Amino acid sequence: MIRLFRKIRHKLLSEQSYGIYILYASGEIILVVVGILLALQIDTWSDNRKQEDQNLSYESLLAVDLVQDTLMISGQLRLLAHDTTQLSSYINSMSSEEVTIDTLIQIARFEFNPWIYATATFNNNTFTSLRSTGDLNYFDPWLQKKLVALNELHQDYYNSVQVDVGSYLDQATFYNQKYPFNDKGHINPSSKLSEDIWQSAGYVELGAYLNGLIAIKFVTELDAINKLLVIREYTMGILEKLDIYDSN
Repeated sequence: MIRLFRKIRHKLLSEQSYGIYILYASGEIILVVVGILLALQIDTWSDNRKQEDQNLSYESLLAVDLVQDTLMISGQLRLLAHDTTQLSSYINSMSSEEVTIDTLIQIARFEFNPWIYATATFNNNTFTSLRSTGDLNYFDPWLQKKLVALNELHQDYYNSVQVDVGSYLDQATFYNQKYPFNDKGHINPSSKLSEDIWQSAGYVELGAYLNGLIAIKFVTELDAINKLLVIREYTMGILEKLDIYDSN
């Protein structure tokens, strides 16, 4: 093609057809410019297509994280609901006019579960990676805002739970210095030593210790329930807008 253009230019110049040569040269320039613009357009289209494919890949990874979070939260809420219900029954028994030292010992020695279920781990690896690389900006503005707000809810949950669980652990340590838990790592609740410990337990002291332990655990888990419900609803809202989760 280039050789053909050269022959045409040479022929026009040799025939001194300068007017036609100028027109031809202008046309050749226009043709080259059009070719460059087409190449740039194709390159831009290719880049846009690659970016769209990349965004869809990011969106899919993000959706997997969000769906896993809803499942994790639902499981956590079931544990918390069961445990707070049990704690409520202890509070009611201890608040009854018929409460005795035997009631307190039965709860503390055989029934109370010292494990707390307020902790949760959210799947935010995709969000963290996108934000650190700047690729989060490729998402629509509404999605960027939603993800940032969701991450703030996660951080608020972590911060709150860290303080509450820390307080509970301090209270549990204080309690455990006086009374053994019905849990692994502690003496058998039916053992002779356990029997001797509980025989010496005082009604008022045990009641105060146990009340403090149950109260802080109950409040911590109740706060976790409320926060997790908000986070789950917010997460589902994002999935619904992405057409990945249908509330119906």
